[in-house]
Formats: sequence, structure tokens, C-alpha cells
Amino acid sequence: MEEKIYGILNELGVPFNLSGRDYLVRAVELALQNGRMSITKELYPQIAKEFITESSRVERAIRHAVERVFSDGNIEGVIKYFGQNISFSKGKLTNSGFIYGIAEYMRLHR
Repeated sequence: MEEKIYGILNELGVPFNLSGRDYLVRAVELALQNGRMSITKELYPQIAKEFITESSRVERAIRHAVERVFSDGNIEGVIKYFGQNISFSKGKLTNSGFIYGIAEYMRLHR
């Protein structure tokens, strides 16, 4: 599962050097395992604990990775994975929209 998520992030254009990349992989794994979780009260704290960091750093790193996809990434990939759930006029997806969007795509395309 981890390999598939990294593949999706590669296709979307998430840079290899961002810590948010690894946090996103774990976030999608948790979303697939547990369904909907509170992002701020459950998901970020669990990832922070596993990576020995703070929830605020996890949130910020994921946000930065998502922003990079929408500023420098592969727009065709964004359309492929998120389809009608995005509005380029409104800007990027939220962290939760990005995480759960990838998780939903993976559930539907097993």
C-alpha cells in the first residue's frame, strides 16, 4: 500500500525532499485503515507521535506539500485523482481533502 501511495505522490509531483511527503503517505494509510478521523485531534497527533515531532509541524509540512502540488505539480494528475472535487479558481485542496481524496481513489481502484 505504501508503494502505491508514493507512486501517486510521484505522479502528482510532490517533491522527494519534503517531510510532508512521508507524513502524507502515513496519513493516507491511516485514512484507509480507520476511515474518517478527526484530522487535528487524531490524525496529526498519531503521525507526530510516530515520527517523533509535533502535530503543528505535521500539519504545516503536509500543507506545504499540497501547496507544491498545486503550484508546481502535475495538473493532469490532480484532475485524475481529485476530478470534480477541485476548483482551480478557489485554489488548492485542504489537507483533509487531499488526504481523503487519495484514500477514496485507492478504495475505488483496488
